[in-house]
Amino acid sequence: VEALAAVGLGDGRAVTHLLAEVDGVAVGCAAAVVAGDAVAVEHIVTAASHRRQGIGTRLTVAALETGRRLGAATAVLTASPDGAAIYRRLGFVERDTVRRFT
Repeated sequence: VEALAAVGLGDGRAVTHLLAEVDGVAVGCAAAVVAGDAVAVEHIVTAASHRRQGIGTRLTVAALETGRRLGAATAVLTASPDGAAIYRRLGFVERDTVRRFT
């Protein structure tokens, strides 16, 4: 915990999980992780059956609003190419790429 606290994580971290439902069925989720004055918008996922209906956009906006409410002035996210258009439309700018290995 001490190592995580040194970079703004640990006891002071605020994590909010968001769930999108349609007719009582979960169709999407997201998380807002606030550390200091930044929010990390993470794990935005929409069920394939409900994509292209604005759910991912609404979840992203809700995560950003959560961060703002908890004192964040800066937002960061790691995104797949699937959501790139949404994030650009919301004002995110690509700064770097992440390579994942399996």
